[in-house]
Amino acid sequence: MLADLHLCAALTRARTGDQGAWSDWDTARSIVDRALPKGFVGLQTRVSRPLVDVYAVMCAVDLGDPDEAQRRAHALDPASIPSTERRGRHYVELARSADLEGAREATLHLLARAEATSPDTVRYSPVAQDMVTRLSHEAPASIRAEAVDLARRIGVLDL
Repeated sequence: MLADLHLCAALTRARTGDQGAWSDWDTARSIVDRALPKGFVGLQTRVSRPLVDVYAVMCAVDLGDPDEAQRRAHALDPASIPSTERRGRHYVELARSADLEGAREATLHLLARAEATSPDTVRYSPVAQDMVTRLSHEAPASIRAEAVDLARRIGVLDL
């Protein structure tokens, strides 16, 4: 639970643009490395080694650093994330990173992966809904039909 508190603090700080978020994240990583056996997943918090890595990606995205998010995500196998909801959320965060870079095709691909992994995660995520809505209106013609289809599936189509 202590690691979970530090992860939440890190994310909260990142959302305010505070680079000190990495200090809280490092503390959580240290606690998990020291206290949890490999493969352990907390029953209530779902804290695990992969979840700490997911939070690193989330912090980097919230700090507006897509390069750091990509670097952190590169070694993280999404299949290692024990919760489908958290795995879907990870894909949404990767889509946010791609969106920060203006990579619309990658954003759409990652949102589709998120929806295939955990449909409700995309359907009820305001940030995912916003990205899908924007893509359905502004994406290049070559991918707009896919964006519109995804918008229909998650219930945000307002065309």
